[in-house]
Amino acid sequence: MRTIVASFLVTKEIRQRGRFAGFSLYLSNTTSKDDGYLCYKDGPELPPLDFNTTCIKHGRYLTFYNERLLKISYPDEYESMVITELCEVMVYGCENSAVYGSNCNTSCPSKCQEQRCDLINGTCLGCVLGWKGDFCDQSCLAGTFGLECNGSCSGQCKDNETCDHVTGLCPNGCAHGWTGSYCQRRCPLGTYGRNCIYNCSGHCLQNTYCERENGHCLNGCDPGYIGQLCDTECPQHTFGKDCKDNCSGHCLNGETCRYNDGVCNNGCIAGYIGIRCEKVCPEGFYGSSCTAVCSKSCIDICEHTDGKCSCAPGWMGSPNCSEVAANIVKTVKPVADLTGAALKGVWSLMRD
Repeated sequence: MRTIVASFLVTKEIRQRGRFAGFSLYLSNTTSKDDGYLCYKDGPELPPLDFNTTCIKHGRYLTFYNERLLKISYPDEYESMVITELCEVMVYGCENSAVYGSNCNTSCPSKCQEQRCDLINGTCLGCVLGWKGDFCDQSCLAGTFGLECNGSCSGQCKDNETCDHVTGLCPNGCAHGWTGSYCQRRCPLGTYGRNCIYNCSGHCLQNTYCERENGHCLNGCDPGYIGQLCDTECPQHTFGKDCKDNCSGHCLNGETCRYNDGVCNNGCIAGYIGIRCEKVCPEGFYGSSCTAVCSKSCIDICEHTDGKCSCAPGWMGSPNCSEVAANIVKTVKPVADLTGAALKGVWSLMRD
């Protein structure tokens, strides 16, 4: 009789454990288990009826959950139906989440996230920004920051400083050529310097952009400009690429030529033509824009600037021999041939 009763009790306990098996415990701050943390999952062995476990999380609600789903295979010892037969549930913990220990009188480490730690050994359940380690007593390594030190500094802080291990911000701003809260963005094209406050000169060769760090034009300057920034016009009387060309020196009123192409904006002095006033008047012409024609009374070509020339016989006047010479007498003077030959008539000009 005793054997039968003992066997029945053992069988009953196994069946109870089979109905109990596979349960889960959730800890949450709402009544929904899905919002919580899975504190414990039973299986695959049958659990004892007198069961206890430790959850190191914090929450307002403890949820006991069990299920048997169709088309899911469970261990043979599991009962096919779930029946919750809890006689007593006891939850132990500290009322104040910022303490731990058997008497709840030891403060959690100061860098624990939300000042919460393991109720037994005081290890942090998570660290505040910028800290790591079981007790959150180690700051993030240089070059990292943030929650669990998972953030990486941009590497573009001023003077190669490392970013703040908590926020990731650069303590003294960004290096030249970078901007953004974390100095993670290059300057927009056409700007340069710290925080991108400067604009490129706009005179880099062939409309290329300047360097975003220092504004330099790496490929040189457009004609008419010099300097690393290409922000300086050519000195007076020079022009072109690297200001290597000299103005013609024949611009009107002594003006300097245009610094980029050597053009004389207001024209040329008398005797010169061309956009740069580098050409003398064609032979036979002179004056402004070479529109005046040299006098026909000149022996040779006239000066290209003012028309001056050497006058042909019988002409005079400055600058262009435009007057007939005064007191000109035309006579015939006989000249005797020493040999006694006939006289020859020779015209000659004589002046009074």
